[in-house]
Amino acid sequence: MDQQTQKLLEALYTGAVATGLAGISVGIHLANRLAESGLITPADIDAIAHGVTAPFEEMPDNPFAQQALAAIQSKLDPELARIREASRRAGKGSQP
Repeated sequence: MDQQTQKLLEALYTGAVATGLAGISVGIHLANRLAESGLITPADIDAIAHGVTAPFEEMPDNPFAQQALAAIQSKLDPELARIREASRRAGKGSQP
């Protein structure tokens, strides 16, 4: 592979990763706002978490995917715990 192709692939990869992370960030922010408003339940938040992690979990033999999953979960898990608590405080915590 020539150097120009290598740079193009790196730029595409970086753009794809940045786009994915932006989407996750927007989704988490939205979940937080909905939880604080009492519009989603802790179960809904679990579904959001699964939606974020499932693509990586489906690639158990891919070292990059597993590394990305670990990094995402290390940031996502505490944030989602906080959002679950916001949902409970807003009154949706006891509903399915």
